[in-house]
Amino acid sequence: MNLVKLKLNDEHFSYLKKEADDLCITIQEYIKIKTIPGYILNPIEAVKRAMEPDFQAKYKGKEFELPDLYSDEEWPGDDRGIAGAFGKTFFNYVNNNKPKNIRYVRGGSDGKRAVYTLI
Repeated sequence: MNLVKLKLNDEHFSYLKKEADDLCITIQEYIKIKTIPGYILNPIEAVKRAMEPDFQAKYKGKEFELPDLYSDEEWPGDDRGIAGAFGKTFFNYVNNNKPKNIRYVRGGSDGKRAVYTLI
């Protein structure tokens, strides 16, 4: 993965921080969402997909993993770095923000996927 470093004045940093905080995500996630077309591996998109009627009908009261929210073409199956980073971001988002109807169940350590449930 590549690293990008930004130097921001206080005003620009405060703006980015406020925008990210309002969405309950990191500044890094905010920048990716706003600048990368088709950036769908983010917690806001994942929660949106979990709230879709078809997904709700299939998984309400049942357990799911993040790949269940994405098609095989969308999920970075062979790239554990991208999938793992997204998994950690989603886990933190769920634990910190308690999005509607999604709860952490188990997993997420030792290379195992975290399991969530729709309540």
